[in-house]
Amino acid sequence: MTINTLNPLYPNKETELAVWGQLHGCAQDLLIANTAREYQGLIVVVTADSQTAYNIKDNVNFFLGNDLKASNKREVHIFPDWETLPYDVFSPHEDLISDRLKTLSQLHTIQQGVLIVPVATLMQRLAPVDYVRANTLFFKQGDKLDIEVFRTQLEES
Repeated sequence: MTINTLNPLYPNKETELAVWGQLHGCAQDLLIANTAREYQGLIVVVTADSQTAYNIKDNVNFFLGNDLKASNKREVHIFPDWETLPYDVFSPHEDLISDRLKTLSQLHTIQQGVLIVPVATLMQRLAPVDYVRANTLFFKQGDKLDIEVFRTQLEES
């Protein structure tokens, strides 16, 4: 069966699975981007390693035309690997920790888009969803903080 990257086939039901293979160059990224435009759900892409995951994210964003001004853009999330070995004496980089926590905290609200996960990340245990939700604080630059409410949230966490 020939796969048409401009008009991909994707599952009709939540229980179905679509598997694509033997795509060369950027064809897989174009296929993922076109599927993300049409598919009304979350697309999970499993990659061999972190470098491949970041390359796919960049390419899919390119094909989707995602920019900061787009109001109808499809989100492309990456759940990065720790990039450390179990016996390393140093901690993962702060940006990786932040990206992982951000993705975990948003995962239950993502309705459409792409989630890219290196296979090594799938092999690791995660904190329960309720624990992540209960111990997540959200604020952005420019937000007005009530210092007492913020202090209470920090104490509870």
